[in-house]
Amino acid sequence: MAHPRPTLEFRRGDVLVAHVVVSPEAVWFQGHFPGAPLLPGVAFLALVEQALALFWSDAGRPPVEIRSFRRVRFRQRVEPGANLRIRAHRVEGERLRFSVEAGGLVACSGECVVEMGTLKGFASPFGPPPATTPRSLPPSGTSGPAPSQPHPLATLAPSRSASPNSPAMVRGEQRGRARSARGGQGGRRSRSPRRGARRLPTRLQEAFGQIAHKQ
Repeated sequence: MAHPRPTLEFRRGDVLVAHVVVSPEAVWFQGHFPGAPLLPGVAFLALVEQALALFWSDAGRPPVEIRSFRRVRFRQRVEPGANLRIRAHRVEGERLRFSVEAGGLVACSGECVVEMGTLKGFASPFGPPPATTPRSLPPSGTSGPAPSQPHPLATLAPSRSASPNSPAMVRGEQRGRARSARGGQGGRRSRSPRRGARRLPTRLQEAFGQIAHKQ
């Protein structure tokens, strides 16, 4: 059982075009399906990965390795002996968009995230990696982690260990005494009737007063 090998058709900048003929003897058709062989979905992704690994690198670009696939769609069936065209181009950063065509129709499409090779002398066309903040190390001759720095907002919070004579403590004691004094005079203060509240007419008040007097 042979594995089809893509052949380069076009390469310029961040655009790659390759083609491959899937032979009926390819291992992918074994058991998929008996009596009606079809190219499985994993074979499309393997061909895209192989084309990028073979032809993406050049004098100014190191090899790439696919880290993940996403938004993959399978649209057409591919039978043994089909001639496939693989297209790939960079969208932004390390994200590439690809498609696999069969007979002029898109059989598979999607995106992949690649990782640049670490070959010496190559500069990544996707730009330098993001900067990282180095960890602070303890002074020489000491063990254990370095002392943590206070948060910038910590200086804005009031100190809990204020002195008894501080203005905040004095105001707090005054408010406490005022609450105690109000509580000793009968608890909560009686609320005055709300403005606009309905009152009984004068005649009804007099009638209720007479009834209460007779009782």
